[in-house]
Amino acid sequence: MAYLFEEKKYQVPAEIPEEEVFTPLKEKKFNSFLLANAFSGRDRLNLWILYRQALRRGVALEELAGVLFWKAKDMILKRNFSKFSEKELKNFATRISYILPESREWGRDNEEALEQFLLQAV
Repeated sequence: MAYLFEEKKYQVPAEIPEEEVFTPLKEKKFNSFLLANAFSGRDRLNLWILYRQALRRGVALEELAGVLFWKAKDMILKRNFSKFSEKELKNFATRISYILPESREWGRDNEEALEQFLLQAV
């Protein structure tokens, strides 16, 4: 049983470079302003596609509603009424700020409520 007392030399592996470490694929962060641009251009198809992509990537509904509210207010302040009238934009800004709290209150699915609202607004 001499092997119990023998010194065994273990090689400590060198640190693994970051390139070789397995990490799950990181998706790029969704650019919410693309959604705002689709809204300002009144592009219903791209608005819906970008909305679905944002949800798939885990973007919060509050963030999307906030960016769309900002875009409507920005268009009002800059008097950019090429695609929307001033009344439409004011109505949109008012409704978008209440859509999520009201859908929670009524027990509706927030995702569905916001999607329906966006498609009706554009």
